[in-house]
Amino acid sequence: MTTHPWPEHTFTVLTGLQDSEAVLTPLLLRGQPLPTSVPTLKELTQRVSRLMATNHETTARVLGVSRSTASKNEPVNPDVLDRIHSLSQNLDRAQAVFGDDAVGWFTAPNPALGNLSPLELHQTRYGERHVTEFITGMLDGTFL
Repeated sequence: MTTHPWPEHTFTVLTGLQDSEAVLTPLLLRGQPLPTSVPTLKELTQRVSRLMATNHETTARVLGVSRSTASKNEPVNPDVLDRIHSLSQNLDRAQAVFGDDAVGWFTAPNPALGNLSPLELHQTRYGERHVTEFITGMLDGTFL
């Protein structure tokens, strides 16, 4: 199984942005331009692919963009940044439950999730909510 390679918040490691309301509210809700230090869409796609040990196409679907769009050296749009944030939060929560096996759990089919992996579910907002609820249940002891 792939292990989660860092103790920091995944979102900060992937994007270079702090995972805080003060930073994200202006970017995601008010349309403030992203700092130039934020990696391009292509680089973020590569980082997520490496972290999750997935192919480019799967990562593009999780980020809500086409494979060709994910290959472009263009700025990240707020929707993609929001998806990376959601994925990162759920991965960090999974790490609280599974430790170093969090990435492996996240990428493996799960019978309790209709034999889909949490990563596959992250391809839609609907699926993201199910993963969040499932992990929250595990943290609360509901699904253990």
